Amino acid sequence: MNLKNIDLPKNFTLIVALLVSISPLAIDTYLAAFTQMSIYYNTSINMIEITLSVYLFGYGIGQLFGGPLADKHGRKSYIILGIIIYSISSISIIFTKDIEYFWALRIVQAFGTGFVSVNAISMIRDLYRGKEAAKVMSVVGMVMMIAPILAPIIGTTILNFTTWHYIFVFLAVYSLFTLYFVRKLPETSSKNRDHKLVQNYKKVLSDKVAILLMIAGSFSYAGLFIFITKSSFMYMELFNFTPNEFTLIYSANVMLLVVFSAVNMKLLKIYSTYELLFVGIFLQLVLALILLVFYPLHNIYSITILMMLFIASLGFIFANNFSLILEKFHSLSGTANALNGVMNSILAAFMAFLSSFFHDGTLLPVFIIMAVSSSVSFVIVFFYKKEIKKLAQHE
Repeated sequence: MNLKNIDLPKNFTLIVALLVSISPLAIDTYLAAFTQMSIYYNTSINMIEITLSVYLFGYGIGQLFGGPLADKHGRKSYIILGIIIYSISSISIIFTKDIEYFWALRIVQAFGTGFVSVNAISMIRDLYRGKEAAKVMSVVGMVMMIAPILAPIIGTTILNFTTWHYIFVFLAVYSLFTLYFVRKLPETSSKNRDHKLVQNYKKVLSDKVAILLMIAGSFSYAGLFIFITKSSFMYMELFNFTPNEFTLIYSANVMLLVVFSAVNMKLLKIYSTYELLFVGIFLQLVLALILLVFYPLHNIYSITILMMLFIASLGFIFANNFSLILEKFHSLSGTANALNGVMNSILAAFMAFLSSFFHDGTLLPVFIIMAVSSSVSFVIVFFYKKEIKKLAQHE
């Protein structure tokens, strides 16, 4: 297959963004409902927060299998299968009576999402390389960030009229809606029948620099999910925001991330992906340390502003880290992207779980875990800068 001759739909980037947005919607739409759900399930809000961690676990497993299988058999069929799994599990959730069943279905729901996301993103790597891939990914990132902005608004609106159950009805309907656009996508996988799942993973895992980049990106990504996991507690319980106020401040966080992603795309014309990645991770570390070191002096305003900047720093991390990791893997883009997604999800799930496990009614455990995550990322990109820069030189 000559990928250069593929006839792409004019709205290819938008379609990919719509597909990748299925996961952010599943994460962000029901955040304002945590209190209502804790009452419904007769449990603490910490148990509801864990639904985010188990979701990330299932999301990682879905990517683990969905990427390599699509490298061999084609991406569109696995995207469709993932949407079907996601929609059925979303509807099933509304009939659960116990929190344990809710956790289980969230894993299944996320498994389907993993199939969709890993292959939608891998299409970009099938078609683009280097800075071009980073630019396209930045555009996709900005479009898909509309989902986290709209998601709390949608969730809060639903809660104003009915119960949290209908949030998951909405998620099922949205996922089925995307099937209309999937048919417009070309098949971008080379469908190499010689691909061996275990051998493919061994090949990717043997690349030291790629694995280090995956680890660095995963710990930075974990910072986002620590924030998402604790956002309902922080704004609605600690700061006493109403659901509508929570929606506004949460959307403002995402908006600033979109702005930073747009700035990153412009700066790629001047600076390398490594330079911008380093800036993002360094900025994230500085902000995490300010939140932690000056914890006793903070108030609602300083915490809100610093958290917004902390999340926004990921605008320099996501696309550049993605581009550098996949620079060395052409025919194995699905496998490499799947492994990256698994690391992102598993580490983010673990760190987010820790933020709930060590919950003490304050934000101190949250800031400690954020600082640890950011420090790991910084140490990797700083001490292995020569090796990572070599990847950027191939752009």
